[in-house]
Amino acid sequence: MMPILMVSSAAASAVGGSLAGIAILVVVVISIGIYFVPTIIAFVRNKSNKIAILALNFLLGWSLIGWVVSLVWALSNEQPAAPQQVIVYNTPPAEAPRAQDPS
Repeated sequence: MMPILMVSSAAASAVGGSLAGIAILVVVVISIGIYFVPTIIAFVRNKSNKIAILALNFLLGWSLIGWVVSLVWALSNEQPAAPQQVIVYNTPPAEAPRAQDPS
């Protein structure tokens, strides 16, 4: 007969428990990463309003609407400031006094 390796139930549950704990940790880390995808995109794209996107994502990301809004905001293009029309009034310089002719 071949010897059978027997594992005690305590050792088996310890190994199973640690694997379950690692699996839960991996799921939590991946979930947090997915939750903060809009914030990560905003920081990678160096958006000017990345702190506002972070706040929206952190506070309202739990609702699907808040998460989608922050994602769209992070993916949107920065609109350049509208050009402003500057009007400059150039007045002619005052006439210099004329030198008198010595004639």
